[in-house]
Amino acid sequence: MQNRLCFNANGHLASVESAFIKFNATNDAWLGGYWNKFDNNWAWTDFTKFTYSNWQKGQPIIGNQSQYCLTLSASQYTWSSSDCTSLKSFICALNMPPAQTPCPDTWLYNPTLNRCYNHVYHSNLSCDINLVEQYCQSLDSRGHLISIHSYAENLFIASIYRSFFNNQTDPDPWYWIGLKTDSNDWTDKGSFYWTDGSNFDFNNWDSASPENPCNYLETKIMPYEWNTGACTYPGFCEMGNNFTPTDFICAISL
Repeated sequence: MQNRLCFNANGHLASVESAFIKFNATNDAWLGGYWNKFDNNWAWTDFTKFTYSNWQKGQPIIGNQSQYCLTLSASQYTWSSSDCTSLKSFICALNMPPAQTPCPDTWLYNPTLNRCYNHVYHSNLSCDINLVEQYCQSLDSRGHLISIHSYAENLFIASIYRSFFNNQTDPDPWYWIGLKTDSNDWTDKGSFYWTDGSNFDFNNWDSASPENPCNYLETKIMPYEWNTGACTYPGFCEMGNNFTPTDFICAISL
């Protein structure tokens, strides 16, 4: 939620690269650090390298919570790990807009990943993942349905979706990603591929997946896992069914 609010202001939760950051507050606050359970290390949501730390004595503590995030002490300016669902203040850092980006108009540029993103929402195309892929290519010949290659990128994609919608009222916020298989054995993880042709080098499946040929991202709560479903839902969009994906992100790798 906090990173979504920062994103709406053209920023992100603050990362720290030196002892510079201090703030005037009486309560502890979230920074953009999180425990990356895939790499077993700490990372920043804005993709900067985690090269500096200022942990309190005895910190960080990693227990059995599903996700840990980084808290800045209001009195000591030291850090501790906390359950990401805890209610705290938060610090945003604003992005300075570049004079020019290599992306088409209206596309969002991520300079760290060197990729362009276009969020398409409430589209009747999204009941068929193949039509979604074709639509991305119609927007730009380099375009494809989004592929995801790290947990940090997974968080970034989730923040794009969450910046457009209040997921607290959405009964089932889930969105297509460009991962699929043509195999009849849906449990064969090695048969899955990204529609943009990039390497399948990361997954964030929930414990029950994969059990269907196509994939979607769930964005209600961290760690924003992936689930699988059918590749087409004929008629469901016209019916306004809440349990079909109505949004997707097209991406261009530069």
